[in-house]
Amino acid sequence: MFAGSLFARIIAPAAFMILPVTAGAQDEIARQSATDPPNTWTLSGGLGSTKAWNLVGVTKEYLLGANTALFVAAGLGEMILGAGVAFYSNREGNGVVVSAVAGTGVQAALTYEWKLGGTDFLAVGASYIRVFGFSDVHHPQVAPVVSYETRF
Repeated sequence: MFAGSLFARIIAPAAFMILPVTAGAQDEIARQSATDPPNTWTLSGGLGSTKAWNLVGVTKEYLLGANTALFVAAGLGEMILGAGVAFYSNREGNGVVVSAVAGTGVQAALTYEWKLGGTDFLAVGASYIRVFGFSDVHHPQVAPVVSYETRF
């Protein structure tokens, strides 16, 4: 009798305060993410980005699936305007991004994105660039990518 009442009065309530009760919270998050449309606009700043080698740029994605998107990109840097395709290992979290774009030049990029929280990401990697006549980078080159990106 004493053990049963001790459990009911002290141990069980303490366990609920210490251990997270996640079933309801996870269901609510899943419900929200299933009903919210994905963020398909990206604003980036830094040395290049996952999609176009610009110092500052914006892209609009047209999702083909959970991990693939066609996009248009514009910005200030080497790739002033372009369109391409991006493949994500995990679009909404940490993962590898492989992209190719053609426009005022051609570019292929291999980056890793870390989700910083919310819709913010840090991307680090490398990009192969060939620009056509708008800058001094007329010959092919490999350039680093270090970019802060936010999706909206």
